[in-house]
Amino acid sequence: MTHLYSVLSQLENELGHVYEYSLCVERAASMNGWTHIGWVPRNCPIPTIPAHWQKNLPKNWGRPIISWLWIFWGWLFCYWKAIRGVPPSSIFLLDNLNLPQTFTFSLALLLAGKSPQLWVIQRHSPHEMRRRGKWLSDLVKWISRCLGPNNFTLFTDSELLVPKYTALFSKSIHLLPIPNTAIASAKRHLGIEGVIDCWWPGGSTRKEKGLAQIQRFSSLLKTKGSLPLRLIVAQKTQMQGVIPSPSVLYIENNLNRSAYEAWLNSVHIALLPYDPKNYSDKTSYIFAEAIAAGLMPLAREGSWLAHELRRFSLEELLLDWDRTDLLEHILYLHGDPKVRKKLQLMKEAYAKFHCMDQFAAALGLANDQFLQHPLRA
Repeated sequence: MTHLYSVLSQLENELGHVYEYSLCVERAASMNGWTHIGWVPRNCPIPTIPAHWQKNLPKNWGRPIISWLWIFWGWLFCYWKAIRGVPPSSIFLLDNLNLPQTFTFSLALLLAGKSPQLWVIQRHSPHEMRRRGKWLSDLVKWISRCLGPNNFTLFTDSELLVPKYTALFSKSIHLLPIPNTAIASAKRHLGIEGVIDCWWPGGSTRKEKGLAQIQRFSSLLKTKGSLPLRLIVAQKTQMQGVIPSPSVLYIENNLNRSAYEAWLNSVHIALLPYDPKNYSDKTSYIFAEAIAAGLMPLAREGSWLAHELRRFSLEELLLDWDRTDLLEHILYLHGDPKVRKKLQLMKEAYAKFHCMDQFAAALGLANDQFLQHPLRA
């Protein structure tokens, strides 16, 4: 029996995609006939955590260097204590490699005398990291030497990151589908008849998510209020320069999963003008969910989102967000039957690859390759 442990040191709440993704790992493990246990911080307030998960980790890592240096020994002891009791045929999954967390956990593995599989999911480009990923590369090489190269497996969910990490680590990288695209709630429109709802989704209203573009969008709506468009944004954006008008609807900042899905299944257009500097290679789960829900996503050139849209000849959805007729152009795109047809083809292709079956299969393949390798540690 294979035992999979998700080490969720930074899980704080059920907002965003961290918790939902962890539940997908749980389902994938079950589909593969494995057991799965999530390790979460003791102060994690999520009421819906599966009963068999364990609240056995300290509080989340602090950001300042002195913070994680101060708690290093506490984390090391906590990891070591938890690791000692796991079965031999175990896999530890760290989602989104964090240098101090991964180093501490790997050191705890060595001190516990364990040599299980260590899986790490990496989502960020090496170019975004200090010394362009050199420290990360050194850490990976150290872990591979200590645990055995076949006991350490790297994953990413971005096709664009695979060659970059292969070159950086001189090690093969497994590509994972995005699993949390199944939308449980039914399709229904919560808006005004005849009005096209455009949603800037998520409670994270940072600059790299396209705040400046949404500010301009709201300004144009106020100027051209007669157009049948409505902007839907988080309430806090009113304090960030998104201009109020009858064509702007402010909704709750932090949506739980059911509320998030309700809006996903209600609106027509997802506004995703993400900064290419931050999203050149990094995936967007909101984008994948928007495609799965049948929305029309509008993005910027140079991003991972643009790469995905170009795969389906949807370059027209990569907007010049500074054009004077932006709103009119969006209305035209929404009514274009050719665009709708290509979006439907993209939705069908996504449903085949970005799904639980493919996600579980990818994890199962990585484990099978380890079990069949002649140089297993």
